[in-house]
Amino acid sequence: MFSLLSAAVQLPLLTAYLQPSEYSVVAVAIAIAAYFSLLSAEPVILAFERFPGATNDRASYRYALSRTGAYLALAALLVVAGAHLLGYTSIAIGFVGWAIGISVNRLISLAWLMWEQPWQYAWNLMAGTGTRTAVLVGLILAGWDPLISLGIAGMASAAAALLLSPRAYRAAHADRKVGRPWAFGFGVNLALAQFAYTVLTNGSLLVLTAFVPSDRVGSYAVMMQVSTLTSGAVLGLALAVSYPPLRRAWDDGSRATVQTRLVVLQQLCLVVAAAFVFASYIGDSFLLRIVLPDEFLDQAVLAPLIVATAVAAMGGMASWHHQLELRAARVASRTIIASLIGLGLTVALAALFQESGAGLGAAGAFLIYLVIMQSGTRLPASAVGLAAALTAVMSISIGVPTISADVVAYLALAAAIAITVVIVVKHRSIRAAADH
Repeated sequence: MFSLLSAAVQLPLLTAYLQPSEYSVVAVAIAIAAYFSLLSAEPVILAFERFPGATNDRASYRYALSRTGAYLALAALLVVAGAHLLGYTSIAIGFVGWAIGISVNRLISLAWLMWEQPWQYAWNLMAGTGTRTAVLVGLILAGWDPLISLGIAGMASAAAALLLSPRAYRAAHADRKVGRPWAFGFGVNLALAQFAYTVLTNGSLLVLTAFVPSDRVGSYAVMMQVSTLTSGAVLGLALAVSYPPLRRAWDDGSRATVQTRLVVLQQLCLVVAAAFVFASYIGDSFLLRIVLPDEFLDQAVLAPLIVATAVAAMGGMASWHHQLELRAARVASRTIIASLIGLGLTVALAALFQESGAGLGAAGAFLIYLVIMQSGTRLPASAVGLAAALTAVMSISIGVPTISADVVAYLALAAAIAITVVIVVKHRSIRAAADH
């Protein structure tokens, strides 16, 4: 909740002090930062998530922390030096600093979460997020260059997270020396999958820069951020909290239980997204108009982008099934295939319909990802059907440009109620079958 609140404070402040064209530069730098992190740190971090050790056995964490620090430092040195020679120093400082902050925060908070230390996880996340938000907003309000501010904010958040990080050494294991706790290919395959997933996540923003002016890119980026701060934030929290117990249940042999929980969680994702579409559109987007200037508001693309966060979460849950079976190569290959198809779709639609096409492309790309990832998991095809139906209904904001925001809101409310009924009926049938 604190992370959500920080981001919710950051967005209106930045849009109040930056023009859409300036905000687009910040948004693109943040998108590039994700790729820098993926190439340098994520192979280690993703493998650590599957093999985290325990609070009384921190060999895996010690290995992950040392390798992450070394890889980030080396990559940062090479990228900033190369960018300086080419005259792009400020943008390199921006995305490299931000990426370091995101990577360090992710590894440290992940350690606390995997070790079932909720308070330490919460305090660490709050320290990193709060510092990042305060420094970024403070520097921009003070008149600093937005890209330099971005880099400094990222580095400051990394420092804050490290202050509250777990001790890498415990007395009982201080002398324990281990090699790599996981197969090298396992982390690399997961990182390739995450790289492809990131293309699905922010590819539409990067593609759009080729077809529209920077001020329109800025407006689209803000709508992406709104979808991330609303439905995306809640679903991200749900995924973070759900994965550890599901992993333990799977490893303990309760695979049927994991299947049942994944079915319910996938359907709940759609309910969450529909609820946030309703809240974002009711009263002619009254709530959004309180915090955003009108030049940043684009009602046509917001609904599909919010639904895309739910479909993305559903696809991520389907990928857990393959990951829990230690089939990292399958996760990577399927995500890469989905990203290539989705990126092609997004480029074609953005070229034809600009922002509307980019929004449709983002939603369609994640639907393709869900279909490909769900295959072979024994998770029901009905979840894919519900996702496709909600995507189609919410895309009416693009297909019928004259439709009022309130009509979109009530369509979303009706969809949320209908999907909730489906979940309740399905849950009762499962319980009845179990009783017999």
